[in-house]
Amino acid sequence: MEQEKKLKLPSADDDWSSVDAIISKCVLEHLGEQKVFGEFQQRDYHDCSEYPVTQEEEIWTGDDLFIDLMEQCTGNTVATYLSGSGLRSERISEILFEQVDDAVRDIMLVKNGFNPSDYDAHEEVFEYGDNWLEIQEIVSGVFDEIKNKPLSEWQIKVVE
Repeated sequence: MEQEKKLKLPSADDDWSSVDAIISKCVLEHLGEQKVFGEFQQRDYHDCSEYPVTQEEEIWTGDDLFIDLMEQCTGNTVATYLSGSGLRSERISEILFEQVDDAVRDIMLVKNGFNPSDYDAHEEVFEYGDNWLEIQEIVSGVFDEIKNKPLSEWQIKVVE
């Protein structure tokens, strides 16, 4: 049986510009746009689904906090698979968490001498296994670090 390789985790010394670019792009896309948040609507006796609702005359500005932007709806509704609450609004936080998770995985692959584009060819080597929770903690830590920053403080960094 092949022994599972323990992968080195990303650290502060690694190149995090891809994560910065993902978050910067999100902030830039929403500054000046109308705010959209989820609102529960009782449609009939059994359904209390959540739908995206535009906040009239409220736009994203540099004074808004990143954590508030994370609660913004994408405009998509997704199934909850819960009785009585059939749909809910997809949040920016869900999309960003997935994108940042992929970027952190790529940082980890580079740190371990792999090309991120080789991920699909060697997926079994890259399975997080014991590292999965540690990677999730790193990704959560990224958002914990910036959640209370105003959008105006976010430095725009571009990956070349």
